[in-house]
Amino acid sequence: MSELTQADANLLFGMDKHRADDNLYKFPDLGGVLIVPLVSADGRENFILDIHRGRINLRGC
Repeated sequence: MSELTQADANLLFGMDKHRADDNLYKFPDLGGVLIVPLVSADGRENFILDIHRGRINLRGC
């Protein structure tokens, strides 16, 4: 496995991505996780959208 260059990372980050399936996903409750498979527009690259729901502490630590 070779190292990912910054140029390759920029290319992957900038690609158009679409859902890999037609499943409906529910946003998770507090502390939950939502994982949605994605695919590039040309179908050659696979991605994962990984959402962790938490909270923001507005009062500081």
